[in-house]
Amino acid sequence: MTAKEASMFDRVGSGVRALVRKWESLQVELHGSYSIQRFNSMFKYRASTGILRALVVLIAIPFLPLLCVAIIDAIPMNSPDLGLAGSGTVWMRGLSVGLVESFTLSWMFSQYVPELQISRRILLFTTIAATAVSHLAVLGLIMVFGYPLPFTLLWMSGPWLGTYAMSLKLSRGDLLSKNPAVWHEVRRFSILSVMHTSSGVVITGFNEIFRSVPEEWQTLTALLVPAFKITERNLFCRFLRGKDDLKPELVVFTVEITNALFISTSMQQAASTNTSAMLILIDFVQLLISIGDLSLMIKSVKEITDKMGITPKEIIASAFMISTKYPELTKDTSLTDTATKSKSNVFRLSTLEKINATVLQLGRKLTNTNQVAPALAKANLEILPSTPGVESAEQKHVGPMLDDLEIMERISPRERKILLRTALHILFLTEFLLLNELMEVLTPMMYSLYLVILFYCPNREFYPVFDGIDDATFQKIVRNIVLYGLLEM
Repeated sequence: MTAKEASMFDRVGSGVRALVRKWESLQVELHGSYSIQRFNSMFKYRASTGILRALVVLIAIPFLPLLCVAIIDAIPMNSPDLGLAGSGTVWMRGLSVGLVESFTLSWMFSQYVPELQISRRILLFTTIAATAVSHLAVLGLIMVFGYPLPFTLLWMSGPWLGTYAMSLKLSRGDLLSKNPAVWHEVRRFSILSVMHTSSGVVITGFNEIFRSVPEEWQTLTALLVPAFKITERNLFCRFLRGKDDLKPELVVFTVEITNALFISTSMQQAASTNTSAMLILIDFVQLLISIGDLSLMIKSVKEITDKMGITPKEIIASAFMISTKYPELTKDTSLTDTATKSKSNVFRLSTLEKINATVLQLGRKLTNTNQVAPALAKANLEILPSTPGVESAEQKHVGPMLDDLEIMERISPRERKILLRTALHILFLTEFLLLNELMEVLTPMMYSLYLVILFYCPNREFYPVFDGIDDATFQKIVRNIVLYGLLEM
């Protein structure tokens, strides 16, 4: 290959590297890591919680909201034609749902800003007050404009937020005025809440656009959903700067759920099966890319793990040993060089350099015909026992143990810090992957059960989504949604 051709391939490789780096900048799962506190808490939870209990919690939590829906929707509603006098069951449902939602939001707020130290008494008082004031405001509007009142939730949001803000001002006003950092967290939570609510509105708009465009344009229109998902993921992580521990849960439980709901609703239409398959394929490709990133993270510390004599499966346990044995390293896990290799490094060598490296490697293989196995490196000779009949540390070692600290002494303090930081990155990315896949499977399953509850409860006629749908058509819709969930497994 001539130098001109090699130069052309170099330019192509440079362009590919630029595109890869741009894509990496949009992958929020690559820009964060576990904190030491969360890392240690994970090991404590793992040691104190059995697998059976974790599985029970994992199965029970999704059924709790479905149980609430079944209980609430089991209460028959009267026709809106009866007016306000016949809307008793509607108000009963509204107050019940309002109390649950108010308590949930208040509890989430207290967990997000623990510095406020909101007591249970204040939490319950705020829940009851915000629910009562918001419903009284809606009742006043009904008296003015008539019943039924459209966009009820929108009218309720203002009084609810005002009541909650007043309660926060009265109970924690002094603390907020003296601690600007706490006030900053309160404002950030408010912004995230608005973004969380708006994502559902945007997806609803996408659904309406998707149904209104001709069938040949539906696939192109559906591409707006992945673009919106990537944009929203990056916006969430931008507002969560400095709170990496919260990023996986908040991003996945907001962005990925709305994305899965859009695909689930589009699966209700037989004509949109191809569009849904395309969106599933896009999610699968993104999963493969993330798995490749995880592999690069593991390979980035291969020299360190080889020196320690451990397998990639033992990286996390070894990092935990480092955090307990060398607590001084946990105070600052930042390094000047990154612990993760970029995918763009694959295209870093020029074509000419690759050819020369291949020829040189081939020449070495041809000249070293007598070598049957690779020779041990000098560094490895220092850590392997030379006494005949004694097993090596690698042969005796099954997994990192707290009492086997000799392994840690094989690497330098800088290498320990690199291994610890990489482990924190690996856990951050792994949590993103696991939660993402869990929600992509769980969301369509829960949505199908949600539709079953609404369809067979006594208030089916009040849901426009079931207009003109008989039992056979409904069962086909549920099968399509369940199929989507199974394809995501």
